Amino acid sequence: MKRMETVNRFTLTLFYVFIILLFNISAHALTPEEILRNAIRKKGMQNFSGISRTVSFIKSKECMAEARVYFRRPGMCRMEHMRGIPPDKVLITKNNEILSIDYRQRKVYKTKITSSANDNESKEKLLLKNYSPFLKGEEKIAGRKAYVIEVKSRLKGRPSKLLWIDKENFAILSSKTFSCGGKLKTSVVFSEVDFHNEPPEKKFLLPEGFKVVTVEQRDRKIDSVDELSKKVEFDVKLPEKLPEGFVFDGFFLYRCNCGVNMAHIRYFDGLAGISIFEGPRDCPKCGEGFSWRRRIGMRNNDTCTKEECELTGQKWENIRTFLDDTRRFIVIADISDDEMELIKNELLRK
Repeated sequence: MKRMETVNRFTLTLFYVFIILLFNISAHALTPEEILRNAIRKKGMQNFSGISRTVSFIKSKECMAEARVYFRRPGMCRMEHMRGIPPDKVLITKNNEILSIDYRQRKVYKTKITSSANDNESKEKLLLKNYSPFLKGEEKIAGRKAYVIEVKSRLKGRPSKLLWIDKENFAILSSKTFSCGGKLKTSVVFSEVDFHNEPPEKKFLLPEGFKVVTVEQRDRKIDSVDELSKKVEFDVKLPEKLPEGFVFDGFFLYRCNCGVNMAHIRYFDGLAGISIFEGPRDCPKCGEGFSWRRRIGMRNNDTCTKEECELTGQKWENIRTFLDDTRRFIVIADISDDEMELIKNELLRK
């Protein structure tokens, strides 16, 4: 009898230990949202290096580049292209600038990065408001264990994303972005990573003796719609209604390839973007016989048509060009046809 009581007590003790361990494991298991938040907040705040391969299907032809990449906090990145882009060119991103180093010409081309109207915290909240993360499992990338997180919109007809997030330090080791129609747009994957050796600061300094050339921003940030209207010399029109989840992300002055100023208004839902470009209905440069398409062999006629611009040369899931009495509108957005029609009706509204 005593032996039975001892066995029962031992069994009961094991049961309690199992329950305690189970609750401890559950308490420490991260949710998909916590994993995604950690990855967002760690971005640009880690020191590591590796070799990455990027494939883009956004343009009319597939574009591939392989690069040795160095990250140093806060927010610095150096890319030494190995294939797909001339290897004698290096890109450095730091202090809201992109530095393109051309070792053959011994020049550095400096371009400012256009800022967003939303800070990082606002972008994170917007992403998690409009999109839901799901844990799809675990896989190995570059020999490291990674969470596989799928980011899907709470609404239909929006893009999605797959992320492979390092289990130890939450660095993003691979990503795939899909259009609203489910087509693969971009793929990035690290084949090698090194988190043990901090990239030296000299990797992010300009080489001595190189000439620095400041490149004019193609998309220059403007503070207000009134100022933007003055720059383009017509009243910029804004949609009163937007597809659900989108917020304003900035006014910009865009200089097209013909040298004509266009208004650029940007909206954002945390992952997808809407870009509305507004310009004169009849391009004064194209109307004078100039056509950049003809010069590079893309068109045989003498001028661009009224509906066309170099912006439409991009391969997007959804892009629309339309006219009113005085203006040309080009809308580039990865959204559904119904949502695109909403924007069109808003812009053409009298």
